[in-house]
Amino acid sequence: VSCLVRSLPPCFVQNQNYDARWQQWGDWVNNCWGWDYVHMVYKDSPIETCLTPNRGPHGKKPAVFLFGDSHAQMMVPALRHAVSRDYAFVYATKPMHDCFHLASSYCLRVGLHIKRLLKPGDIVAMGFASWKFSPTVIPPAGFKGSFR
Repeated sequence: VSCLVRSLPPCFVQNQNYDARWQQWGDWVNNCWGWDYVHMVYKDSPIETCLTPNRGPHGKKPAVFLFGDSHAQMMVPALRHAVSRDYAFVYATKPMHDCFHLASSYCLRVGLHIKRLLKPGDIVAMGFASWKFSPTVIPPAGFKGSFR
């Protein structure tokens, strides 16, 4: 049933007017997002700071750890909103870093840090471009995933 039929407010309400500078505000300028849109370079991501959850005054609150590329970054506002009441939400994202496949120093730091802090009840989530999981060439751009 559409929102119009139910006479309710719109299903989706635009909070921010996106324009050509959308990357220069909000979570896109946070240090935990590893790309600097102003200078067009990778940031030196403070992984240890970004991926250390605040587990509350007694240290018992479970955590959600998110990592991945820009596709994971797009999930940050929604995940933070969805889980922040019950979980400490932390993330570290970097464009074009395939931590599920490559063992770069960045990805090793992410994995080791999460592994060190992981407790029962925690959730580890990762997000990557779906084409990266395809063994075939995807037209028209010609993307090819890393799995064979």
